[in-house]
Amino acid sequence: MSGSSLRVLVARKAAPDHARATGEFLIRDSKTPDGPHLTLTNEGFTGLVEFAKHHG
Repeated sequence: MSGSSLRVLVARKAAPDHARATGEFLIRDSKTPDGPHLTLTNEGFTGLVEFAKHHG
């Protein structure tokens, strides 16, 4: 998967409160806002950000 095809958006309003309360980061495709989403742990989200930095 190339960096250009990895487009994700963290839901800006609910995500920070949800992450603080549950430790889960909700991720979705910005082109398909009503589509499926990923639920990542703090470690998983950090790994995704590091991957994007190096491959995006």
